[in-house]
Amino acid sequence: MYFITSGKKLKGKVIAIAVAAAFSVLLAVVVSLCFSGRSGDSTEYSFDLRETGGVSGFFAQFSLDYESLLNTRELTLPAKDDETFVGYGDFQSKIGLDILRFSGKKVEERYLKLKNKSKSGKPLYAVLYIIKDKVIACHLTTLEEGSELLLLTAFV
Repeated sequence: MYFITSGKKLKGKVIAIAVAAAFSVLLAVVVSLCFSGRSGDSTEYSFDLRETGGVSGFFAQFSLDYESLLNTRELTLPAKDDETFVGYGDFQSKIGLDILRFSGKKVEERYLKLKNKSKSGKPLYAVLYIIKDKVIACHLTTLEEGSELLLLTAFV
């Protein structure tokens, strides 16, 4: 009854509620925008082969063209304290991948020929490490002795 008889107090409370509601909506939008992207070290790339439509779609994200599968095998990843494996993990972390968390797990290793060429005109190959249709690591190489490994993003 108090609200009905007191027009000024009711109007003030309605305005306060409207301002609080508008502020809540604005805050929700700001928080949504801040947290809508991927977090931390992740990238804008998808490493799930089901999402990308297979290896061709996966490589297309990096401006690379898949040509053919050369070889595939199953292997067990080294222990986390393996110095070479840790170095490779650091290399992969540059594109948001964390192969070290799969230490000791069985993975599928695929060697693929790409249609792309290296900057020096040599044939380019990709080596993928996959668990359950998810790429957990990948690098590019010319397969020449002593050649450096290249990140997937080398040609993007």
